[in-house]
Amino acid sequence: MASTANDALIKAAKESGNVTIGMSIPQLANPYFVSVKNGVEAMCKEYGYELVTTEVTTAEDIDFAASELVGEVDCVFCMDDATLNDLMQTICAYADEVEIPVFGVKKEQVESGCLAAYDGALYWNATEAGKLGKSADTLSGNVMTVD
Repeated sequence: MASTANDALIKAAKESGNVTIGMSIPQLANPYFVSVKNGVEAMCKEYGYELVTTEVTTAEDIDFAASELVGEVDCVFCMDDATLNDLMQTICAYADEVEIPVFGVKKEQVESGCLAAYDGALYWNATEAGKLGKSADTLSGNVMTVD
C-alpha cells in the first residue's frame, strides 16, 4: 500500500492528465527482465498510467534510446544492469534537458544522477533486521525515510 506522500504524488499526477512512465530495460531476451517489465506494466495499468519501454543492451544504444524515451514520457525508471549503470549520467543528462525525473533501483544510480532509487534488497534486509531487533539506521546509513 502506498504511503500518504506517495498517494499525494499519484493524485497530483493523475489530476495533471495522462502519466507516461519510460522504462529502460537491459535485455528483453532475459526472462527476469521480462518479468520485471510485466510487473511494472501491471502496476501502471492499475494506476491508469502508460508504460513506454526501450531496450538498451549496448553503449551504442543509449543516445538513441534515451533521446527517444525522454521525449515521450513524464519520468524514467532504470533497472539495475551494468550497461545502464555505466550510462546513467547520459540518461540523466537527456532527462534533465526536458526536466523529467529519473528513478533507479540502486543507491549508486542516485549518485550518478537519479532523483531517487528503491532498492528492494535493501528494504528486505532492513525489514529482516527489524525482525531481529536491529534498527534500520544501523545498516551502514543506507536506509532513509522521506516524509
